[in-house]
Order: sequence, then structure tokens, then C-alpha cells
Amino acid sequence: MNLKITIDGTDRTSLIKRKSFKKSDVKTTQVDTASFDYMYYGTRTWKPTINDEVIVEDTDAGTRIFGGRIIAIDVKMTNVNDLVYKIKCKDYTVDLDTTLVAETFESKTVLEIIQAIIP
Repeated sequence: MNLKITIDGTDRTSLIKRKSFKKSDVKTTQVDTASFDYMYYGTRTWKPTINDEVIVEDTDAGTRIFGGRIIAIDVKMTNVNDLVYKIKCKDYTVDLDTTLVAETFESKTVLEIIQAIIP
């Protein structure tokens, strides 16, 4: 499986330590997660940011295997000028946590509820 990792619309595959990529598919109501390491050294200037969108595709199959956002970044120093960014992501359900619905819906269709929540 060949992976393509796009972060905020830019292909960052070459910057990611391939063996560090892990993905967890949960078949329940829990969210799917992904994690990987980004090696920051030399002339590299890009740094990941919380809430950056992450899309992971299997280029062999032509399918998306993960989509979500960066939720945590741990930075570790490996040498004087070398850093490892340990990036953790959650699937798009993390976006649903940004809206608090404080309304009760009775005798409404799903469409009516969605239209009331999302302007």
C-alpha cells in the first residue's frame, strides 16, 4: 500500500516517517484515529498546527483511508537541531464537537433538525 498524506491541502508524504504511520478503525461509536511522525531538520520550514486537515489516501487502490484533523502534537528533540513532531489525528467527528445544540426536537424530520443546527 502506497500512502499519500495531505495536510491542509499540501502533499506532505515525503516529510512523514512512513513506518510511524498508524491508523485505528473503530467499529463502534468511537472515533477513528491516525498518528505519524514528522521529522523537522535542515532546511524544512513547515510545522504542523492543531486543527490542520489530514487526508490519507491509498494511491494503489485510489481510496481515502482516513480524513480528519490534527488534535495533538508532541515535539521531541533528537539532536541539537533535529525535532520529531508526533502528530495525533481524529476523524471528522471532531468537527461535530464544535457545535453545542441546546434545543429539543419533537415531531421533526431529520432534514428539519439538520437545517436548524447548520445554518
